[in-house]
Amino acid sequence: MLYQEILSRLDAGLKSDEREMFITECLLNPLPISPWSLWTLCSLIKHRQRQEYVLHIVRDKLSGDPKALAEAGALGHPPIERTGLVPTNTDWEYRFHGRGCCLTNRITGELLDVDFYDETADWFNSYFYEGYLESLKEPEIWERHVIKLHPSLETVAISFQNLIENGLLEKHPESSVVRLGFESDEFLGLLERFEEASDSLVQRLAAVLGDWGMLTEGEVSRQDVLEAFARTSLDREQDLIQRFERNDQQRLALRSLFEMESSRRFEILRQALSSPPSGTVSAALDILFEMNDGLWCDEVWSLLSRTDPDGELPQPHIWHTCLEYLTLHTSDCESIKQNLRKTSGHTIGDVAILALKHFPEESLGLFRRALCSTVPNNRIIAASALALIDQPWSHEELLAVLRNSDDQEMTAECRAALREIPRPKLHQIVDEWEYQNPHEAETGEWISMEEAALRRSQGLIRVEMESLHDQVLPLRAIIPPEPPSS
Repeated sequence: MLYQEILSRLDAGLKSDEREMFITECLLNPLPISPWSLWTLCSLIKHRQRQEYVLHIVRDKLSGDPKALAEAGALGHPPIERTGLVPTNTDWEYRFHGRGCCLTNRITGELLDVDFYDETADWFNSYFYEGYLESLKEPEIWERHVIKLHPSLETVAISFQNLIENGLLEKHPESSVVRLGFESDEFLGLLERFEEASDSLVQRLAAVLGDWGMLTEGEVSRQDVLEAFARTSLDREQDLIQRFERNDQQRLALRSLFEMESSRRFEILRQALSSPPSGTVSAALDILFEMNDGLWCDEVWSLLSRTDPDGELPQPHIWHTCLEYLTLHTSDCESIKQNLRKTSGHTIGDVAILALKHFPEESLGLFRRALCSTVPNNRIIAASALALIDQPWSHEELLAVLRNSDDQEMTAECRAALREIPRPKLHQIVDEWEYQNPHEAETGEWISMEEAALRRSQGLIRVEMESLHDQVLPLRAIIPPEPPSS
């Protein structure tokens, strides 16, 4: 079994007194799994301990029942506040959510989040694990190398899948979560012996895991190690390209090719940009923004021409992202303006902000369409941006909606945005509108979706204003002109 083979190799690495000879043995008989996956496996074995700590807190400090959480979700929460400080250990803050509990260390920022699927803490959620990695300020050796090999963090999901394929992780029958496919106590004991190790022992650990790149960065300068590193990199590249071509974690495969600076990454990026709109295309556009050059305008124009701003998700997002890229990197301003005017559906709010930054003469019409849109998210984005701008012209756009409508739902976002602006006169106008258009709140255990939306509007505007703050605040000095047709 592969698990036993890894255990034996780790044990041999601890016992070996001759580094160079041990490296040679590992070169001659490498483990049949990549260092990306092996470092992740070691980290997950350590992380299982951390999840056990969350289980202890839930059960012994917060009077929670993991099995009740697993079976009833939020209805299985213990009869205490949903958030608070952990009794007798106030360095940690807890938050119950759904079928799980999240602990956050108030000093270090470390975040431990666990969903319960039975009475144990065995199950790993890759998204929660990525959040843990992101929260670390001073990661230990295992997490340090996982982060180094998966800089975006999200690509660790490929290592999860590879560990499943090799029988080292097993999937839950009804969920995407996974757990270790073996008893980990012996493995954990070996890992702990490496943690306080000398440089020589750490180099033997790298040899066990096949991380030849780590060895080449140290004092090991053997030609056979350099050749092994090249082979490992080529194997990784070929595996990722095959995953991309068979649409197996395609978006993550593309991201991983850029993480390792594959010689074929631009070829695969071009393939992604020529594909139908998808999550992979969105990832490709994100990569273009990170590269920050204008060499891909032809591909982006072609993608824009194939994308429907009113189409199914993620087409509206791709449409907006294409326009944003082109405003930064092309001189064909008239074509961009024509596409701005075509925008409708789910993207008007975002495009209105984009227009204010680059083409102010187009922005007022877009803001007005967004504020009157039947898509709530458009109204939320536009109203939040106008509240952040906090200028006479932006006040007037929000107030115009109130003057022209007595509809509770269609004015909710503008009223909430006006209340977030620190100007009492605006608050008074909102009060007068609400007095003239009274709303009788629904009562009882069950309320309509419309009532729920009205009750959430103030909170949603606050969240969106926080999200847009850095993007919108630099635009406050821009005063857009009235469109010619007004």
